[in-house]
Amino acid sequence: MPMNRRRWAFRVALTLVAFISLGASNPSFAQETLRVMSFGGSYQDAQRVSQFKPFEEATGIKIVESTWFADLGKVRAMVEAKNVTADIILGDVAHAITGCNEGFLERFDLSQFGDRKDYLPGTMWECGIPTELVSILYAYNEEKIPAAWGTARPTTIADMFDTKKFPGKRAFSVRALGGLPEKVLMADGVPPSKIYDVLGTEEGMKRFFAKLDSIRDDIIFYTSNAQPIQLLSSGEVAIVQSSNGRIQAAVANDKKKFVAVWDGQVYYPDVWMVPKGGNKALAIKFLQFITQPKTMAALTTYIPYAPVRISAQQYVSEPMKPYLTTSHDLGKGTLSNMTWWSEHEDEFNKRFQTWLAKK
Repeated sequence: MPMNRRRWAFRVALTLVAFISLGASNPSFAQETLRVMSFGGSYQDAQRVSQFKPFEEATGIKIVESTWFADLGKVRAMVEAKNVTADIILGDVAHAITGCNEGFLERFDLSQFGDRKDYLPGTMWECGIPTELVSILYAYNEEKIPAAWGTARPTTIADMFDTKKFPGKRAFSVRALGGLPEKVLMADGVPPSKIYDVLGTEEGMKRFFAKLDSIRDDIIFYTSNAQPIQLLSSGEVAIVQSSNGRIQAAVANDKKKFVAVWDGQVYYPDVWMVPKGGNKALAIKFLQFITQPKTMAALTTYIPYAPVRISAQQYVSEPMKPYLTTSHDLGKGTLSNMTWWSEHEDEFNKRFQTWLAKK
């Protein structure tokens, strides 16, 4: 090879090496990554298929997943420590309100996610963008019916706590903000419209704990969203408190003979939050993708959480509609008052944890 051609080839090789090295060290040449934290289990499995993977395919942005059990202190601490490990987090509206008020969550321009009038009332928040509506129900397993039940089956919220008529262990969430206080008071005779008026009084708190005390020996408290389904499947408990989506997913995907009881349901939207220090720009791009009506509705193919946009409901398949919150009498349950919870959650949790610690 002539000298000038050798020099030319050598320079080309050096240029390629430099270009490759630059790509390895410069983030602008690397694949963008969005760190997403959700609630795990069948819920996150459904999100992965209907939201995460389609977003990756449409944008080329890689999603890295993690899970949590809605401990808001974890988000607050990571922001304060400037060690944010998630760019966008699925949580409760009460958490979005608290994070906004305390300043550790990003605020959104809500006009970026479509017409606000197209969202169900009370679902959009300045620091929380919703995609679906969740109901907390209770369920039993037809394959593990206690012999003492005979031919009777629970049908009302009162039956959930009646261990004389329906003996057996109950599995409840250790999280106070998860539908249990509302269910306890409804079972104790409080009208759904008066739940928070009563819960906000000392007498209401006494009623809550007294009701739990009456069946304390029959309660198992769980600390992850996968546990209630496992406990009900094994027959270790007779009744579980869980979400409508997880209950139906076990029926549809795992062929479980679970029966959901909608009386006394507690319903609310889950919302996506962005901690300060997270990648807000990528998070907004993700939210703009998953709040599209067809994408919202796609989730219901895998888990029956009702889309919060009215225009999305036309894309829900007929077989899934009976399992959605919006297909049942909302008057027999209550919308979780997340503004109330944002103001009272810490105090309530302290008392609840003190009660849990008692022998």
